[in-house]
Amino acid sequence: MILKNSQIQIQLQITGYQYEEAEGFYDDWLMVSLHIQTNNGKVWSQEAPYLMTTELQTMRRWFASLLIEGSSYTTLYFIEPEMEWNYTEQQVLELRLSHAAYPVSIMNNSEAYGEATFAFKLTYADLHPIVSSLDHMLHQFPQRAAR
Repeated sequence: MILKNSQIQIQLQITGYQYEEAEGFYDDWLMVSLHIQTNNGKVWSQEAPYLMTTELQTMRRWFASLLIEGSSYTTLYFIEPEMEWNYTEQQVLELRLSHAAYPVSIMNNSEAYGEATFAFKLTYADLHPIVSSLDHMLHQFPQRAAR
């Protein structure tokens, strides 16, 4: 999943499961790779277990719901607080990264753990490739353990 604006490009990928086997529901964490590159050449990358498989399913449903004009669910957050999504009435998608996912090396301050919000102007047509990308991730890394 790639998001771009005139200042930044963010790539989000699922690279695998945190645990080789899932014995229970809370063992079904996914390794999320975030790669950010700014237009002035700064780069930040990180891989960590930010999402459970069920949260990836929820994320896919959330993005698909944005295709329905007037969707009332404009914010999406997860158990781990590192990532949050928001979609505004002006068709702006915002990604908030905080805590361990705070991209300190590309920010203009020296805080180790802050909060950064990146905004992307999207049309409804732009949402289709995002949903398709999430479908691909879900196919590669399905839920392995039930609640």
